[in-house]
Amino acid sequence: MKGNMTNENITDEQQAILDSLIDPDEPEPVKYSDDKPIQQEILCLMIRDKYFMDQSYGLIKPEYFVDKAHQVICRIVIEFFEDNKRKILPTKSHIVNELKIRLKDNPVVGYYIAELQAVIESYEPELSPRDSLLVKISEFAKQQGIRSAISKVIDLVQKPGSDDKWIKIEDILKAALLIGPNTDLGLEYFSTVEERYERMMKEDAEKERFSSGFYAIDNGLVGGGLSRGEIGAFMGMPGTGKSVALVKATVANLNRGKRVLYISLEMDQDKIAERFDTMFTGVNINELKERSKEVIHGLNLKRTMMEKETNSIGDRRLFVKQFAAGSADVTTVRAFMSQLGMCGFKTDLLIIDYVGEFRDLPGMKKYESLQRMVRDLRGLAVEEQVCVLTAMQPNRSGRGAQEEGGFIDDSEIGDAFGQSRPMDAIWSINMNKIEQEEKVGRIFVVKHRHGKSRYSFHFQQDPATLDMVEIDHKKWLDILNAHKDKAADKTADGLGMTGTTFKPNEDPNNS
Repeated sequence: MKGNMTNENITDEQQAILDSLIDPDEPEPVKYSDDKPIQQEILCLMIRDKYFMDQSYGLIKPEYFVDKAHQVICRIVIEFFEDNKRKILPTKSHIVNELKIRLKDNPVVGYYIAELQAVIESYEPELSPRDSLLVKISEFAKQQGIRSAISKVIDLVQKPGSDDKWIKIEDILKAALLIGPNTDLGLEYFSTVEERYERMMKEDAEKERFSSGFYAIDNGLVGGGLSRGEIGAFMGMPGTGKSVALVKATVANLNRGKRVLYISLEMDQDKIAERFDTMFTGVNINELKERSKEVIHGLNLKRTMMEKETNSIGDRRLFVKQFAAGSADVTTVRAFMSQLGMCGFKTDLLIIDYVGEFRDLPGMKKYESLQRMVRDLRGLAVEEQVCVLTAMQPNRSGRGAQEEGGFIDDSEIGDAFGQSRPMDAIWSINMNKIEQEEKVGRIFVVKHRHGKSRYSFHFQQDPATLDMVEIDHKKWLDILNAHKDKAADKTADGLGMTGTTFKPNEDPNNS
Protein backbone atom coordinates (compact mmCIF):
# COMPACT_ATOMS: atom_id res chain seq x y z
CA MET A 1 0.00 0.00 0.00
CA LYS A 2 1.10 3.53 -0.72
CA GLY A 3 3.02 5.05 2.18
CA ASN A 4 4.07 1.63 3.54
CA MET A 5 6.60 0.77 0.80
CA THR A 6 9.80 2.16 2.24
CA ASN A 7 13.37 0.98 1.70
CA GLU A 8 16.50 2.78 2.72
CA ASN A 9 18.40 1.32 -0.27
CA ILE A 10 16.17 2.61 -3.09
CA THR A 11 17.03 5.78 -5.00
CA ASP A 12 15.09 9.03 -4.86
CA GLU A 13 13.82 8.39 -8.39
CA GLN A 14 12.51 4.95 -7.42
CA GLN A 15 10.89 6.37 -4.29
CA ALA A 16 9.18 9.05 -6.41
CA ILE A 17 7.75 6.33 -8.66
CA LEU A 18 6.49 4.41 -5.64
CA ASP A 19 4.91 7.56 -4.19
CA SER A 20 3.10 8.21 -7.46
CA LEU A 21 1.36 4.82 -7.39
CA ILE A 22 -2.32 4.82 -6.48
CA ASP A 23 -3.33 2.92 -3.38
CA PRO A 24 -6.54 1.02 -4.25
CA ASP A 25 -7.52 1.01 -0.56
CA GLU A 26 -7.13 4.75 -0.17
CA PRO A 27 -10.24 6.76 -1.11
CA GLU A 28 -9.73 9.33 -3.85
CA PRO A 29 -9.79 12.88 -2.42
CA VAL A 30 -13.17 14.53 -3.05
CA LYS A 31 -12.97 17.97 -4.61
CA TYR A 32 -15.22 20.91 -5.32
CA SER A 33 -17.19 20.87 -8.56
CA ASP A 34 -15.26 21.41 -11.78
CA ASP A 35 -16.76 24.89 -12.11
CA LYS A 36 -13.54 26.93 -11.97
CA PRO A 37 -15.22 30.37 -11.57
CA ILE A 38 -16.92 29.17 -8.35
CA GLN A 39 -13.59 27.91 -7.00
CA GLN A 40 -12.03 31.27 -7.90
CA GLU A 41 -14.79 33.08 -6.00
CA ILE A 42 -14.25 30.92 -2.91
CA LEU A 43 -10.50 31.54 -2.95
CA CYS A 44 -10.96 35.24 -3.72
CA LEU A 45 -13.28 35.72 -0.74
CA MET A 46 -10.73 33.94 1.46
CA ILE A 47 -8.16 36.55 0.41
CA ARG A 48 -10.36 39.67 0.29
CA ASP A 49 -13.21 39.23 2.79
CA LYS A 50 -12.29 38.79 6.47
CA TYR A 51 -15.87 38.00 7.49
CA PHE A 52 -15.99 35.15 4.96
CA MET A 53 -12.64 33.84 6.19
CA ASP A 54 -13.74 34.03 9.83
CA GLN A 55 -16.87 32.04 9.03
CA SER A 56 -15.32 29.51 6.65
CA TYR A 57 -12.12 28.86 8.57
CA GLY A 58 -11.95 25.11 9.20
CA LEU A 59 -14.45 24.30 6.43
CA ILE A 60 -12.03 24.78 3.55
CA LYS A 61 -9.04 22.54 2.88
CA PRO A 62 -6.47 23.06 0.13
CA GLU A 63 -7.05 19.58 -1.31
CA TYR A 64 -10.69 20.43 -2.02
CA PHE A 65 -9.59 22.63 -4.96
CA VAL A 66 -9.09 21.10 -8.41
CA ASP A 67 -6.43 23.53 -9.66
CA LYS A 68 -2.95 22.95 -8.16
CA ALA A 69 -2.35 26.72 -8.06
CA HIS A 70 -5.52 27.20 -6.02
CA GLN A 71 -4.38 24.49 -3.61
CA VAL A 72 -1.04 26.18 -2.95
CA ILE A 73 -2.57 29.66 -2.64
CA CYS A 74 -5.24 28.33 -0.25
CA ARG A 75 -2.56 26.71 1.93
CA ILE A 76 -0.59 30.01 2.11
CA VAL A 77 -3.70 31.99 3.10
CA ILE A 78 -4.77 29.52 5.80
CA GLU A 79 -1.26 29.29 7.29
CA PHE A 80 -0.95 33.09 7.44
CA PHE A 81 -4.40 33.41 9.03
CA GLU A 82 -3.53 30.78 11.65
CA ASP A 83 -0.15 32.32 12.53
CA ASN A 84 -1.38 35.90 12.85
CA LYS A 85 -2.57 36.95 16.32
CA ARG A 86 -5.17 39.36 14.96
CA LYS A 87 -6.39 36.86 12.35
CA ILE A 88 -5.82 39.25 9.46
CA LEU A 89 -5.57 38.33 5.80
CA PRO A 90 -2.31 38.21 3.82
CA THR A 91 -1.47 40.86 1.24
CA LYS A 92 -0.98 40.07 -2.41
CA SER A 93 2.78 40.70 -2.11
CA HIS A 94 3.02 38.20 0.78
CA ILE A 95 1.30 35.49 -1.27
CA VAL A 96 3.53 36.23 -4.29
CA ASN A 97 6.68 36.03 -2.14
CA GLU A 98 5.51 32.74 -0.62
CA LEU A 99 4.82 31.30 -4.07
CA LYS A 100 8.34 32.23 -5.20
CA ILE A 101 9.89 30.70 -2.08
CA ARG A 102 7.90 27.46 -2.23
CA LEU A 103 8.20 26.93 -5.98
CA LYS A 104 11.76 28.30 -6.27
CA ASP A 105 12.96 27.70 -9.83
CA ASN A 106 9.89 25.71 -10.87
CA PRO A 107 8.67 27.16 -14.20
CA VAL A 108 5.03 26.95 -13.05
CA VAL A 109 5.55 29.87 -10.66
CA GLY A 110 4.58 32.30 -13.43
CA TYR A 111 1.27 30.50 -13.96
CA TYR A 112 0.57 30.42 -10.21
CA ILE A 113 1.14 34.18 -9.88
CA ALA A 114 -1.01 34.86 -12.95
CA GLU A 115 -3.78 32.68 -11.46
CA LEU A 116 -3.51 34.63 -8.18
CA GLN A 117 -4.04 37.87 -10.13
CA ALA A 118 -7.05 36.35 -11.92
CA VAL A 119 -8.51 35.29 -8.58
CA ILE A 120 -8.07 38.77 -7.08
CA GLU A 121 -9.54 40.53 -10.12
CA SER A 122 -12.63 38.31 -9.98
CA TYR A 123 -13.74 40.06 -6.78
CA GLU A 124 -16.84 42.22 -7.19
CA PRO A 125 -17.82 43.44 -3.72
CA GLU A 126 -21.47 44.15 -4.49
CA LEU A 127 -21.94 40.98 -6.54
CA SER A 128 -19.78 38.37 -4.84
CA PRO A 129 -22.22 35.75 -3.41
CA ARG A 130 -20.67 35.54 0.04
CA ASP A 131 -23.68 34.00 1.78
CA SER A 132 -24.54 31.49 -0.93
CA LEU A 133 -20.92 30.32 -1.13
CA LEU A 134 -20.83 29.89 2.66
CA VAL A 135 -23.86 27.61 2.35
CA LYS A 136 -22.19 25.60 -0.43
CA ILE A 137 -18.86 25.06 1.31
CA SER A 138 -20.63 24.32 4.61
CA GLU A 139 -22.69 21.61 2.91
CA PHE A 140 -19.58 20.23 1.20
CA ALA A 141 -17.57 20.20 4.44
CA LYS A 142 -20.42 18.52 6.33
CA GLN A 143 -20.64 15.79 3.67
CA GLN A 144 -16.89 15.24 3.89
CA GLY A 145 -17.07 15.17 7.68
CA ILE A 146 -19.85 12.57 7.63
CA ARG A 147 -17.93 10.40 5.13
CA SER A 148 -14.82 10.52 7.29
CA ALA A 149 -16.84 9.85 10.47
CA ILE A 150 -18.56 6.81 8.96
CA SER A 151 -15.17 5.39 7.93
CA LYS A 152 -13.83 5.85 11.47
CA VAL A 153 -16.96 4.39 13.04
CA ILE A 154 -16.77 1.26 10.84
CA ASP A 155 -13.14 0.76 11.89
CA LEU A 156 -14.12 1.04 15.56
CA VAL A 157 -17.08 -1.33 15.20
CA GLN A 158 -14.88 -3.98 13.59
CA LYS A 159 -12.26 -3.79 16.33
CA PRO A 160 -12.50 -5.98 19.45
CA GLY A 161 -14.73 -4.55 22.13
CA SER A 162 -13.51 -1.91 24.56
CA ASP A 163 -15.19 -0.06 27.40
CA ASP A 164 -15.14 3.33 25.69
CA LYS A 165 -15.75 2.22 22.08
CA TRP A 166 -19.37 3.41 21.92
CA ILE A 167 -18.52 6.67 23.64
CA LYS A 168 -15.87 7.32 20.99
CA ILE A 169 -18.34 6.51 18.21
CA GLU A 170 -20.89 8.91 19.68
CA ASP A 171 -18.27 11.70 19.93
CA ILE A 172 -17.15 11.14 16.31
CA LEU A 173 -20.71 11.36 14.96
CA LYS A 174 -21.56 14.42 17.08
CA ALA A 175 -18.46 16.26 15.85
CA ALA A 176 -19.35 15.49 12.23
CA LEU A 177 -22.92 16.75 12.63
CA LEU A 178 -21.72 20.02 14.20
CA ILE A 179 -19.59 20.96 11.20
CA GLY A 180 -20.64 24.36 9.88
CA PRO A 181 -19.65 28.04 9.76
CA ASN A 182 -17.66 29.19 12.77
CA THR A 183 -19.89 30.49 15.55
CA ASP A 184 -18.70 32.77 18.33
CA LEU A 185 -20.46 31.50 21.45
CA GLY A 186 -19.64 34.72 23.26
CA LEU A 187 -18.18 35.10 26.73
CA GLU A 188 -18.49 32.16 29.09
CA TYR A 189 -18.78 34.44 32.09
CA PHE A 190 -17.71 32.57 35.23
CA SER A 191 -15.01 30.36 33.71
CA THR A 192 -13.24 33.27 31.97
CA VAL A 193 -12.83 35.70 34.87
CA GLU A 194 -9.03 35.40 35.07
CA GLU A 195 -8.64 35.48 31.30
CA ARG A 196 -10.90 38.53 31.07
CA TYR A 197 -8.98 40.54 33.67
CA GLU A 198 -5.68 39.52 32.14
CA ARG A 199 -6.94 40.80 28.79
CA MET A 200 -8.17 44.05 30.37
CA MET A 201 -4.81 44.61 32.09
CA LYS A 202 -2.99 43.95 28.83
CA GLU A 203 -5.21 46.40 26.96
CA ASP A 204 -4.58 49.09 29.59
CA ALA A 205 -0.83 48.45 29.40
CA GLU A 206 -0.77 48.67 25.61
CA LYS A 207 -3.12 51.68 25.64
CA GLU A 208 -4.08 51.39 22.00
CA ARG A 209 -6.58 54.21 21.85
CA PHE A 210 -7.66 56.57 19.09
CA SER A 211 -7.81 60.31 19.73
CA SER A 212 -10.68 62.63 18.85
CA GLY A 213 -8.12 65.41 18.50
CA PHE A 214 -9.38 67.12 21.67
CA TYR A 215 -7.98 66.42 25.14
CA ALA A 216 -11.27 67.33 26.83
CA ILE A 217 -13.03 64.58 24.83
CA ASP A 218 -10.33 61.93 25.17
CA ASN A 219 -10.11 62.58 28.91
CA GLY A 220 -13.81 61.78 29.26
CA LEU A 221 -13.45 58.39 27.55
CA VAL A 222 -12.44 55.25 29.44
CA GLY A 223 -8.80 54.55 28.58
CA GLY A 224 -8.26 57.99 27.05
CA GLY A 225 -9.87 57.49 23.65
CA LEU A 226 -11.92 55.29 21.35
CA SER A 227 -10.95 51.68 20.63
CA ARG A 228 -10.94 49.43 17.58
CA GLY A 229 -14.45 48.45 16.58
CA GLU A 230 -15.93 51.75 17.82
CA ILE A 231 -17.40 54.73 15.95
CA GLY A 232 -17.61 58.40 16.88
CA ALA A 233 -19.10 61.43 15.12
CA PHE A 234 -18.88 65.23 15.14
CA MET A 235 -22.29 66.85 14.66
CA GLY A 236 -22.80 70.47 13.61
CA MET A 237 -24.40 72.95 11.24
CA PRO A 238 -22.62 73.78 7.93
CA GLY A 239 -19.53 75.93 8.42
CA THR A 240 -18.97 75.07 12.08
CA GLY A 241 -15.87 72.94 11.47
CA LYS A 242 -16.97 69.30 11.30
CA SER A 243 -14.55 68.46 8.47
CA VAL A 244 -11.76 70.46 10.12
CA ALA A 245 -12.32 68.50 13.34
CA LEU A 246 -11.93 65.26 11.36
CA VAL A 247 -8.65 66.54 9.86
CA LYS A 248 -7.48 67.51 13.37
CA ALA A 249 -8.33 64.01 14.64
CA THR A 250 -6.44 62.49 11.71
CA VAL A 251 -3.31 64.49 12.51
CA ALA A 252 -3.52 63.53 16.20
CA ASN A 253 -3.70 59.82 15.33
CA LEU A 254 -0.96 60.03 12.69
CA ASN A 255 1.26 61.44 15.44
CA ARG A 256 0.41 58.30 17.45
CA GLY A 257 1.69 56.09 14.64
CA LYS A 258 -1.72 55.06 13.26
CA ARG A 259 -2.47 54.35 9.61
CA VAL A 260 -5.39 56.48 8.46
CA LEU A 261 -7.73 56.23 5.47
CA TYR A 262 -9.56 59.54 4.96
CA ILE A 263 -12.57 59.24 2.63
CA SER A 264 -14.20 62.46 1.49
CA LEU A 265 -17.67 62.55 -0.02
CA GLU A 266 -17.73 66.36 -0.19
CA MET A 267 -14.36 67.93 -1.03
CA ASP A 268 -11.71 67.37 -3.67
CA GLN A 269 -8.73 65.27 -2.56
CA ASP A 270 -6.27 68.14 -3.12
CA LYS A 271 -8.40 70.53 -1.06
CA ILE A 272 -8.44 68.05 1.83
CA ALA A 273 -4.67 67.62 1.42
CA GLU A 274 -4.20 71.41 1.74
CA ARG A 275 -5.83 71.28 5.15
CA PHE A 276 -3.31 68.67 6.22
CA ASP A 277 -0.50 70.80 4.71
CA THR A 278 -1.37 73.82 6.84
CA MET A 279 -1.94 71.84 10.06
CA PHE A 280 1.33 69.93 9.70
CA THR A 281 3.49 72.94 8.75
CA GLY A 282 1.75 75.90 10.40
CA VAL A 283 1.84 77.81 7.09
CA ASN A 284 -1.19 80.02 6.43
CA ILE A 285 -3.61 78.10 4.21
CA ASN A 286 -3.91 81.14 1.93
CA GLU A 287 -0.11 81.23 1.42
CA LEU A 288 0.61 77.56 0.66
CA LYS A 289 1.43 78.13 -3.01
CA GLU A 290 3.60 81.19 -2.40
CA ARG A 291 5.50 79.36 0.34
CA SER A 292 5.51 75.96 -1.40
CA LYS A 293 9.25 75.33 -0.83
CA GLU A 294 8.79 75.83 2.91
CA VAL A 295 5.72 73.59 2.91
CA ILE A 296 7.43 70.79 0.96
CA HIS A 297 10.47 70.93 3.22
CA GLY A 298 8.30 70.78 6.34
CA LEU A 299 6.25 67.85 5.04
CA ASN A 300 9.38 65.95 4.03
CA LEU A 301 10.69 66.32 7.58
CA LYS A 302 7.36 65.13 8.93
CA ARG A 303 7.41 62.14 6.60
CA THR A 304 10.85 61.03 7.78
CA MET A 305 9.48 61.04 11.34
CA MET A 306 6.38 59.00 10.43
CA GLU A 307 7.26 56.72 7.52
CA LYS A 308 10.05 54.32 6.64
CA GLU A 309 12.15 55.00 3.56
CA THR A 310 10.76 52.16 1.47
CA ASN A 311 8.63 51.74 -1.62
CA SER A 312 6.14 49.60 0.29
CA ILE A 313 2.59 50.92 0.53
CA GLY A 314 2.41 49.14 3.87
CA ASP A 315 4.82 51.73 5.29
CA ARG A 316 2.65 54.69 4.29
CA ARG A 317 0.57 56.45 6.96
CA LEU A 318 -2.21 58.38 5.21
CA PHE A 319 -4.38 57.88 2.15
CA VAL A 320 -6.98 60.45 1.07
CA LYS A 321 -9.69 59.20 -1.30
CA GLN A 322 -12.63 61.09 -2.79
CA PHE A 323 -15.88 59.50 -3.88
CA ALA A 324 -18.55 61.64 -5.51
CA ALA A 325 -21.44 62.44 -3.18
CA GLY A 326 -24.18 59.84 -3.52
CA SER A 327 -21.94 57.40 -5.39
CA ALA A 328 -20.57 55.30 -2.52
CA ASP A 329 -21.84 53.27 0.41
CA VAL A 330 -20.35 51.07 3.13
CA THR A 331 -19.80 48.23 0.64
CA THR A 332 -17.78 50.60 -1.57
CA VAL A 333 -15.64 51.61 1.41
CA ARG A 334 -15.11 47.99 2.42
CA ALA A 335 -13.99 47.11 -1.14
CA PHE A 336 -11.55 50.05 -1.26
CA MET A 337 -10.10 49.12 2.13
CA SER A 338 -9.66 45.59 0.81
CA GLN A 339 -7.78 46.90 -2.25
CA LEU A 340 -5.44 48.88 -0.02
CA GLY A 341 -5.05 45.85 2.22
CA MET A 342 -3.97 43.70 -0.71
CA CYS A 343 -1.27 46.29 -1.42
CA GLY A 344 -0.09 46.12 2.20
CA PHE A 345 -1.87 49.11 3.79
CA LYS A 346 -3.76 47.98 6.90
CA THR A 347 -6.16 50.73 8.01
CA ASP A 348 -6.23 51.57 11.73
CA LEU A 349 -8.49 54.64 11.61
CA LEU A 350 -11.19 55.21 8.98
CA ILE A 351 -12.48 58.76 8.48
CA ILE A 352 -15.77 59.24 6.58
CA ASP A 353 -16.48 62.87 5.68
CA TYR A 354 -19.39 62.47 5.94
CA VAL A 355 -21.93 59.64 6.38
CA GLY A 356 -24.88 61.76 5.22
CA GLU A 357 -23.43 61.86 1.69
CA PHE A 358 -23.51 58.07 1.25
CA ARG A 359 -25.69 56.70 -1.55
CA ASP A 360 -29.25 56.10 -0.36
CA LEU A 361 -30.22 52.46 -0.18
CA PRO A 362 -32.83 51.62 -2.82
CA GLY A 363 -36.44 51.29 -1.74
CA MET A 364 -35.87 53.07 1.59
CA LYS A 365 -36.77 56.47 2.94
CA LYS A 366 -33.84 58.83 3.57
CA TYR A 367 -33.93 58.46 7.36
CA GLU A 368 -34.16 54.67 7.17
CA SER A 369 -31.23 54.54 4.76
CA LEU A 370 -29.12 56.74 7.07
CA GLN A 371 -29.87 54.52 10.07
CA ARG A 372 -28.84 51.45 8.09
CA MET A 373 -25.65 53.14 6.85
CA VAL A 374 -24.52 54.09 10.36
CA ARG A 375 -25.31 50.59 11.61
CA ASP A 376 -23.39 49.01 8.71
CA LEU A 377 -20.49 51.40 9.26
CA ARG A 378 -20.21 50.26 12.87
CA GLY A 379 -20.44 46.68 11.65
CA LEU A 380 -17.49 47.35 9.36
CA ALA A 381 -15.55 48.81 12.32
CA VAL A 382 -16.13 45.61 14.31
CA GLU A 383 -15.42 43.20 11.43
CA GLU A 384 -12.27 44.98 10.25
CA GLN A 385 -11.19 45.97 13.77
CA VAL A 386 -10.69 49.63 12.88
CA CYS A 387 -11.83 52.82 14.61
CA VAL A 388 -14.24 55.00 12.60
CA LEU A 389 -14.82 58.75 12.84
CA THR A 390 -17.42 60.58 10.80
CA ALA A 391 -19.63 63.70 10.82
CA MET A 392 -23.40 64.20 11.05
CA GLN A 393 -25.78 66.99 10.13
CA PRO A 394 -28.44 68.14 12.65
CA ASN A 395 -31.93 69.15 11.55
CA ARG A 396 -33.16 72.73 11.32
CA SER A 397 -33.88 72.91 15.04
CA GLY A 398 -30.14 72.51 15.61
CA ARG A 399 -29.54 76.12 14.54
CA GLY A 400 -31.81 77.46 17.25
CA ALA A 401 -30.58 75.02 19.87
CA GLN A 402 -27.06 76.47 19.88
CA GLU A 403 -28.13 80.10 20.32
CA GLU A 404 -27.88 81.80 23.73
CA GLY A 405 -25.42 79.24 25.07
CA GLY A 406 -27.51 76.18 24.19
CA PHE A 407 -26.27 72.98 22.59
CA ILE A 408 -27.21 70.71 19.72
CA ASP A 409 -28.31 67.42 21.29
CA ASP A 410 -29.12 63.98 19.88
CA SER A 411 -32.73 65.09 19.36
CA GLU A 412 -31.49 67.37 16.55
CA ILE A 413 -29.83 64.63 14.46
CA GLY A 414 -31.08 65.22 10.95
CA ASP A 415 -34.08 63.14 9.91
CA ALA A 416 -32.71 60.03 11.57
CA PHE A 417 -32.75 59.92 15.36
CA GLY A 418 -31.86 56.24 14.98
CA GLN A 419 -28.40 57.25 13.74
CA SER A 420 -27.33 57.87 17.32
CA ARG A 421 -28.00 54.34 18.58
CA PRO A 422 -25.03 52.57 16.92
CA MET A 423 -22.69 55.44 17.83
CA ASP A 424 -20.18 54.98 20.63
CA ALA A 425 -19.59 58.75 20.84
CA ILE A 426 -21.27 61.91 19.53
CA TRP A 427 -19.86 65.43 19.92
CA SER A 428 -21.80 68.51 18.79
CA ILE A 429 -20.02 71.65 17.57
CA ASN A 430 -21.98 74.75 18.59
CA MET A 431 -21.50 78.28 17.22
CA ASN A 432 -24.02 81.09 17.22
CA LYS A 433 -23.67 84.06 14.85
CA ILE A 434 -21.33 86.04 17.12
CA GLU A 435 -19.14 83.00 17.81
CA GLN A 436 -18.81 82.32 14.09
CA GLU A 437 -17.64 85.90 13.53
CA GLU A 438 -15.07 85.56 16.31
CA LYS A 439 -14.00 82.00 15.34
CA VAL A 440 -14.86 80.50 18.73
CA GLY A 441 -17.35 77.85 19.75
CA ARG A 442 -18.49 75.20 22.18
CA ILE A 443 -18.27 71.42 21.90
CA PHE A 444 -20.85 69.42 23.81
CA VAL A 445 -20.31 65.72 24.56
CA VAL A 446 -23.72 64.32 23.65
CA LYS A 447 -22.84 60.67 24.19
CA HIS A 448 -19.99 58.51 25.41
CA ARG A 449 -20.94 54.84 25.59
CA HIS A 450 -17.80 54.21 27.65
CA GLY A 451 -17.10 57.35 29.62
CA LYS A 452 -18.42 60.65 30.91
CA SER A 453 -21.16 62.40 28.91
CA ARG A 454 -23.20 65.62 28.95
CA TYR A 455 -20.42 68.15 29.47
CA SER A 456 -18.95 70.92 27.30
CA PHE A 457 -15.75 72.85 26.62
CA HIS A 458 -14.70 75.81 24.48
CA PHE A 459 -12.43 76.15 21.44
CA GLN A 460 -10.97 78.85 19.23
CA GLN A 461 -10.21 78.31 15.56
CA ASP A 462 -7.03 79.72 14.01
CA PRO A 463 -8.13 81.22 10.65
CA ALA A 464 -4.60 80.79 9.28
CA THR A 465 -4.07 77.09 10.01
CA LEU A 466 -7.73 76.13 10.66
CA ASP A 467 -6.65 74.35 13.86
CA MET A 468 -9.28 74.20 16.62
CA VAL A 469 -7.55 74.91 19.94
CA GLU A 470 -9.19 74.31 23.33
CA ILE A 471 -9.57 77.45 25.46
CA ASP A 472 -10.93 78.02 28.95
CA HIS A 473 -14.28 79.60 29.75
CA LYS A 474 -12.74 82.94 30.73
CA LYS A 475 -10.95 83.41 27.40
CA TRP A 476 -14.09 82.48 25.50
CA LEU A 477 -16.08 85.01 27.58
CA ASP A 478 -13.45 87.72 27.09
CA ILE A 479 -13.61 87.27 23.30
CA LEU A 480 -17.41 87.58 23.29
CA ASN A 481 -17.35 90.62 25.58
CA ALA A 482 -14.76 92.26 23.34
CA HIS A 483 -17.08 91.65 20.39
CA LYS A 484 -19.95 93.33 22.26
CA ASP A 485 -17.70 96.28 23.11
CA LYS A 486 -16.76 96.68 19.44
CA ALA A 487 -20.41 96.49 18.46
CA ALA A 488 -21.30 99.10 21.08
CA ASP A 489 -18.53 101.41 19.82
CA LYS A 490 -19.85 101.13 16.27
CA THR A 491 -23.35 101.99 17.49
CA ALA A 492 -22.02 104.96 19.43
CA ASP A 493 -20.04 106.19 16.41
CA GLY A 494 -23.15 105.96 14.27
CA LEU A 495 -25.10 108.04 16.79
CA GLY A 496 -22.32 110.60 17.25
CA MET A 497 -21.93 109.63 20.90
CA THR A 498 -18.29 108.50 20.98
CA GLY A 499 -16.83 108.86 24.45
CA THR A 500 -20.20 108.75 26.20
CA THR A 501 -20.16 106.68 29.39
CA PHE A 502 -23.17 104.55 30.30
CA LYS A 503 -24.22 103.22 33.61
CA PRO A 504 -24.62 99.48 34.01
CA ASN A 505 -27.79 98.10 32.37
CA GLU A 506 -28.51 101.52 30.84
CA ASP A 507 -29.79 101.38 27.24
CA PRO A 508 -28.06 104.11 25.17
CA ASN A 509 -30.87 104.08 22.64
CA ASN A 510 -33.28 105.40 25.28
CA SER A 511 -31.17 108.41 26.24
